Order: sequence, then C-alpha cells, then structure tokens
Amino acid sequence: MAYVKSINARLTRTAAMEPGKLRDERTPVMVNTTLGGYEPPVPDAVALTSLIRSTVEGATGEDILEDAVRLFAGLAKMQPFGDGNKRTALFAGNGLLFAHGNRHPLTVPTNDKDRTWFDRELAAYYLNNDQTIISHLARWNRQQALLAEQRDNEDEMPFAAPEQTHGMQMDSPTL
Repeated sequence: MAYVKSINARLTRTAAMEPGKLRDERTPVMVNTTLGGYEPPVPDAVALTSLIRSTVEGATGEDILEDAVRLFAGLAKMQPFGDGNKRTALFAGNGLLFAHGNRHPLTVPTNDKDRTWFDRELAAYYLNNDQTIISHLARWNRQQALLAEQRDNEDEMPFAAPEQTHGMQMDSPTL
C-alpha cells in the first residue's frame, strides 16, 4: 500500500489537498460516468492492501497484462485518494508489468472511438462490477504493443546497400 500511496503523492503533489493519503468521510468522491454517477465508499485500508497483495502475489506471468489491468481497474474503482486515482492506478499497473519484465506500458485509449468503449466498460465495472473491462483493455493493450513493435521494426530496417540490390538497375536521382 505504501507504494501506491507514494505514486499518488508524487502525481498529485500540486493539486490535491492531501496527496498520498487515503481519503476519509470528509472527502467524498463522485465520479460522473457514461452510465451515471458513481460514489465509491470510503476506502478501507485493509481492502486496499488486500487488492494490491492479491494481485501482486497472484501475478504469475502467465497473463501479467490482465493482472495489471485488474490492479488498475480495482484501484480506479476504489478511488482511495482525493485526486489522481486513475493516474495512480495506471502507474501501479505499470509497476506490476515492469517488475515482471514487460517492456510495453499499460495505457488507456485516448482516441474517440476507443475511448467510448473504455469509458462505458469502466463505468459498468464501477457501477455493476462488470469484469468486461479487464479482458477488453488487456486485449487492446496487446494490440497496441504489436503495433508498436511493427513500427519499431520498420524504423530499424536499413536501406539496401548497392551490393545488396542483386544486379537491379538503380536510378540516380536527377539534380
């Protein structure tokens, strides 16, 4: 839990009243979602520790991306801090990925098309505990990682040296 608190403290140092401290009944949170308002209960330190511990200890590497998304979604739903909860949750999920050697970061959609399903599914998770967001966001991140690898591979492709043209006639540029 100290790790997650330290993430929040660093992310919200200039905006939040009490960065890195769990909110209490004096700091209610209302999240406006595409499916209606969500008012999470006051965070319970035991429940927060349990979420973190069960996700981290249960992370076997078989599907570390789904574990990271589960941690992200659980922390985001819990809204343990007065500010910066989704950012904190995203950083915590990435910490889990990087600790297991995954070099692709967990991200959330920012373009309108993908943002629409993401917002709707995260709202369904908040309000109805619908777990769809976990597998869907993991799948979306896998696709993003593949696209990034393809771009990286294209960037690394060297131009053919003249001796590698296998007798093809190469036109010289006209000046």
